[in-house]
Amino acid sequence: MARLLERDDFAKRYDQQTPIAIHELLYPLLQGYDSVVLQSDIEVGATDQTFNLLMGRQLQQAYGQPPQRLIMTPLIEGLDGVAKMSKSLGNYISLTDTAPDMFGKLMSIGDTLMPRYATLLTNWSDSTLHEFIDNLGNHRLHPRDAKEQLAKAIMAPFFDDHRINDAASEFKRVFSQQEYPEEMPVFERRGTHRLVDIAMETQMVTSKKEFIRLVAQGAVTWNGELVNIATLPIETKGILKVGKRRFLTIQ
Repeated sequence: MARLLERDDFAKRYDQQTPIAIHELLYPLLQGYDSVVLQSDIEVGATDQTFNLLMGRQLQQAYGQPPQRLIMTPLIEGLDGVAKMSKSLGNYISLTDTAPDMFGKLMSIGDTLMPRYATLLTNWSDSTLHEFIDNLGNHRLHPRDAKEQLAKAIMAPFFDDHRINDAASEFKRVFSQQEYPEEMPVFERRGTHRLVDIAMETQMVTSKKEFIRLVAQGAVTWNGELVNIATLPIETKGILKVGKRRFLTIQ
């Protein structure tokens, strides 16, 4: 218990007589005991797991095992540049994203995130990394060109050059020239459908609330026209655009 209460948030809540749930105390013990069962030599985790990883070392010593070594990695800010990258927050890049989606997400990050993404997410040598950051700081490199260079470097382990360059060309065509993508998912109408139902069925959004929010923010268009009603009935062919990168052909 003494070790558990060394954790900052536990210590503050204990001093303030704020309740601490039993499962919160059990979590680091159970995670730490994993290292005992596995007789772990090395455990890798982000800095937000520091306490739990150290608990593994303490429990290993208590069980007569040599304590594991720890490899700690910094947390990566998500696309919003504020919160940590998280699927639940929707500010993440998935390793299974298509090349156009991954490129589009990387091109959407704020300029201030570029040095951090370059440091943590590329395989650049120190000299290349320092030159990139220096050129950004001295405005020798236009932010848009820098972002494209960075996006291609981050995508390199996942896609070949041809697919990366195609994604870059598609991005320029869609976002710079305000055109539609050459390839889009297709939804076959079966009579009249409401836009919100189409968006849900095709997984353009995760919930009706999300679609309604995007409509209210002016982020949904139907055949190039802004959508004001989420439940708009669709009886004709057209193109639905949700946000900046989600397109759907409705037939």
